[in-house]
Amino acid sequence: HAIDFSVSRKEYLASLNAVSKSRDDGVPAQTLDLSREKLMCMTLEEQVEALMGAAMVLHFSRLLELIPNGLQHGAAVLELLPRVAVLVQGCWVAKST
Repeated sequence: HAIDFSVSRKEYLASLNAVSKSRDDGVPAQTLDLSREKLMCMTLEEQVEALMGAAMVLHFSRLLELIPNGLQHGAAVLELLPRVAVLVQGCWVAKST
């Protein structure tokens, strides 16, 4: 028997994007403890792992915004992502550990 969803695919994916309800700047709630200072002390690979592990679901553009100087490292981030996440309907979803 089928389940009838009352939200669009876009709304459903947005709900999975782990955005804090108490903030309106689009910062995933779980990444609040990952300060820019903390991230800057990590390698790029560690940054990608930490952010994906905390947020669980992110659009690529949002991930680049969260990584210090991420826009300069887009190609490298794209190479690292498949190690820690899978691409589902345009969103990167963290792999289970």
